[in-house]
Amino acid sequence: MAYEISKNLKVALENSSKNPQYIIKIAGLTELFGAVPIDVNPFYDMDGIVYDQPGLYYDQVFKSPRSRDWVDLDGSTSSISQQIEPDKGAGTSTSQMTFQIIDLNQRMSEIVSPGFVLDEILGVKASVYYMLKGDTAFPQDAICMMFGIIEEVSALPGAVRITISNAQNLLRQDFIPPYSAKTTSFFHYRSALIQDILYLARIPDGLIIEIQYVLNVNEFVTVSNNQITVNIISGVSTAGSIQNTIKNNQAAINLVQMDIVGNSANIQVATGGYVSLGDSSSINVDDAAGFVLENSDPMFKSYIKINDEILKLNSISSNTLNISISPRGLFQSATPGYGEIGAEVSSFYVLEGNALLMALKLMISGSENSVYKISSYGVIPGYGLVANAVYFAEVDIESELSLVVGDTVTLPGVFTNRTISNFIKDDLGSWIIVSGANIGNAIIEIEATFFSKYNTLPIGCSVSPIHVDVKRFEELINQFSTVVPNYRFFVKDSLNMKDFLEQEIFFPSSLYLCPRKGRISCSIARPAIGSLNTYYLNSSNVLDPDQRVITRSLNQNFYNSINYYFDEDSIEDDLFLNKIINVDAESVERFNVGVRPLIIKSKGLRNDLDATSKVERIARRFLDRYKFGAETIRVKVNLGVGVPLEIADTIVYGDPDIQLTDINEGSRNFQPRVWEIINKDIGIENVELTLLE
Repeated sequence: MAYEISKNLKVALENSSKNPQYIIKIAGLTELFGAVPIDVNPFYDMDGIVYDQPGLYYDQVFKSPRSRDWVDLDGSTSSISQQIEPDKGAGTSTSQMTFQIIDLNQRMSEIVSPGFVLDEILGVKASVYYMLKGDTAFPQDAICMMFGIIEEVSALPGAVRITISNAQNLLRQDFIPPYSAKTTSFFHYRSALIQDILYLARIPDGLIIEIQYVLNVNEFVTVSNNQITVNIISGVSTAGSIQNTIKNNQAAINLVQMDIVGNSANIQVATGGYVSLGDSSSINVDDAAGFVLENSDPMFKSYIKINDEILKLNSISSNTLNISISPRGLFQSATPGYGEIGAEVSSFYVLEGNALLMALKLMISGSENSVYKISSYGVIPGYGLVANAVYFAEVDIESELSLVVGDTVTLPGVFTNRTISNFIKDDLGSWIIVSGANIGNAIIEIEATFFSKYNTLPIGCSVSPIHVDVKRFEELINQFSTVVPNYRFFVKDSLNMKDFLEQEIFFPSSLYLCPRKGRISCSIARPAIGSLNTYYLNSSNVLDPDQRVITRSLNQNFYNSINYYFDEDSIEDDLFLNKIINVDAESVERFNVGVRPLIIKSKGLRNDLDATSKVERIARRFLDRYKFGAETIRVKVNLGVGVPLEIADTIVYGDPDIQLTDINEGSRNFQPRVWEIINKDIGIENVELTLLE
């Protein structure tokens, strides 16, 4: 949905005279940097504001004590661009924004120099807000354009230039690195090594065969049930002679097969006792440090691969991998066997679960907890005592930290790991309600620590929830619970998070990555649906409507076949065991250009996870959109219309007065239709939008 903009910002956007304002907020600093003075709604006891201060009126905006109007727009980024590609699962945004900030009293030099104000400025979280100067106040009348990190700092004469990188750049990282080790001893499966002879059981699982060596004056073999007794001559018998003796006994050969792995000329010295041809539950390797064990989250499971057989990894003791001995040969991998010394043992991980939930957990797992200073607990300014409330002045804490119901919070000395059950805000601040017994009340400034409920996997990209539109993901999970598929991925190699999200999680599900509200977000290809909040564009609010061009092409946004390949083999890469081809015969016949397929190779879709029915529905949605060539049009609107609109929003556009051809009518009576915003460029004067039918 579009930005929720305040009434004051809406009025400012509609004014003929506009004074754009960019505000930069850097984690760890109290200052707010803007192009012009930053106004706030003053309130009693606000830091830096004194009662009866000249120019202070509590019903008007007032310059914030934190305001530093040092941003030089001439040396800064003046526009931002956003784009999505629904037929590729991809979304992009202006990768970075650069701001030139005057180094007044050398304050910026102190800030960018490590150890003076901040330990290090590179990598620090920073957010960029957009608003218009007027009867507007920060943060209530601002919208966030980017939650990012500081990527580059340059020193200029009299100024410092700071580059803030888009949050999506945090996804350009590899994770789940593959790992392998070498065995340092034999790994047995219904086998055992006795000196230089390897014995392998022939009989089915469940019956343990025993081999016993005893001293005698002759070499011979006896068999009793599942026990083979080998009589050997101490100092005389060799591996070769023992092998021949056993092969001459039919009962023994029915139970075992043999392989000499050493030198058959070696003299065998009897030691007595016996060994069992059982199934080893451990594998000794040279270095087990790089294998990742699963935790309590069922989405991630840890396995290993040896000789193309996949085995469940349960635990690690020093350099010993403890495995499940039953079942064997998991995921239709190779027939169970044994491993010689020096055999390669490779990591093999499985990710299984809902596509959107998986995306959230993979991004956020491993991230640091968010920290923010509170103003009080149990008591709210203007409301009095409020049970289990934690108050944050001058900030919408839900939006600021991208929190959702179910996240947990700790307040040192007050409570630990309480669950957030609600968010409330007003013009002066915001507060959360936590679960559990009454926490009491106090006006106090201490730091609250927040933990995301999606930080649950033993592997992940450590992207802070601050950079992720968690609320949007949750909305789609709830709204499209019957549409979004479950996946099972076999992870054998390192993964690039951005590529994996776009190509493997989003694209096969008809989802796509998109930048929304300054964060990493997503959307889904869905039927054309309007709502009470839908924006309408027509000749009254589109600039230069007579210059608009509507386009339909066979080279773009046109597919008449959706080809799905899925059920990837557990061992052989890029081998898909199932496929579903959906061809729209009407489209093929109408255009007479042959089959133009959209090819989707999914490594995560599985037949036993209801892939077939999900694929049929997703393919139908793709065909409905693209089979007759989806139209696009680029429109220009003023800031008042364009700023509130978000990439991937659906809007209604059309008007007979526009005089464009309506292919549904065969005339220039261009009727309103539902469109999706797939490109948005915000400039100083106006906003340009590309709409996809």
